[in-house]
Amino acid sequence: YDSESGNIYNKPQHIIHHGSVIIYFLTGQLIKAEILLDTQQKEINLSAFAGGVYFVQINTGKTVLCKKVLLQY
Repeated sequence: YDSESGNIYNKPQHIIHHGSVIIYFLTGQLIKAEILLDTQQKEINLSAFAGGVYFVQINTGKTVLCKKVLLQY
């Protein structure tokens, strides 16, 4: 996560042929979901989201990673 730009970056070591990025608010509310097709890098801008705690779930098709992101403005 880059706090200056408000962007999160997904930079896997291999190409994701079919995966997803899902962003949830702390309460479990779905905020954003994007499909990843044949990509090696994905950038998502979070600057329009309110400050708070979010969970970012990245599914590469082989593994699932969940990270907590704290947005403070």
